[in-house]
Amino acid sequence: MQTEIFPAHGDFCTTFQTHIQTNSDVEVTQADNLGQSKLALKEGATRLLPIPHLVQLLKDAERKLQGVHAHPRDLTIVGVRTEDAEALTVFVARKAGRQRRLDGDLAEETEAEREAAKTLLQRIAPLIECFQARQLSTEQLCSALSAEVDPARARAAFVSLASGTDPISDGAEIIHPGTSDQPRKSVQLQGTEVHRVVGPVVSVDQATRSCRLRLASLPEPSSIFTQKDIGVRVIDVALVDDVGWLLASLAASLCESLDMNLTVNAKFDTRGYVAFSATLVGISDEKKASQRLEAVLAASMASLFH
Repeated sequence: MQTEIFPAHGDFCTTFQTHIQTNSDVEVTQADNLGQSKLALKEGATRLLPIPHLVQLLKDAERKLQGVHAHPRDLTIVGVRTEDAEALTVFVARKAGRQRRLDGDLAEETEAEREAAKTLLQRIAPLIECFQARQLSTEQLCSALSAEVDPARARAAFVSLASGTDPISDGAEIIHPGTSDQPRKSVQLQGTEVHRVVGPVVSVDQATRSCRLRLASLPEPSSIFTQKDIGVRVIDVALVDDVGWLLASLAASLCESLDMNLTVNAKFDTRGYVAFSATLVGISDEKKASQRLEAVLAASMASLFH
């Protein structure tokens, strides 16, 4: 267990760390090196520098270097040597809580959390491999992550590891080898099954020929949606046929619900949030749905003259 000291924030226990891998750099010959600057760190102030502070220091150093030479900006470039950037170690650490000392209790809790994270990684590793092989569907991922104790955390971990990352270590071993892909803030998957959902049509968009449906009930078991989604989840639905567009438009104007069959795609981001978009396969019992909406419309029109 390693500890780091940062006076402004207190004591830490190291959990996981990673080394930066650069996929793009610019070669500069010694003759073209116009000057260099070191980061203005206060002596003895810290052994742990938060990323936002580092970014700001780099920006300050860039401004200083750009201000001391007479060359036009479009003829110069300010950067960090690739080998220097790759020598940086970036890690996440747990801070000691207020009124607590960095003692055995904190170290034991951090060790337990680290082991729990490693166990989670072992469970989602096969999903990451399937995703990278383009063999993972919305249904498979949602079903697997919904079974986790903390689905949001599991989703965030999956995206962080599957979206293109540097290798991650716990200080003793490499727990994730990383990928050569450029990091992304989100990953998207396509659905392969048809899901039946019921809910009011919140709005329609003529420009995109789509509607927004708020999930109200699940007539059939779903591998994507859970009971927590009912009444909360809003789905963007592409309306690919005229009948679906007509019924959705009518339902939206009357604040009525529709029973839809959908194929569902999902977009997961590093915050653990998932957004669903769908394509309409068909309206369940279109004739009955049409008759119901027509009756509601007739009653609504009749009420205007009473």
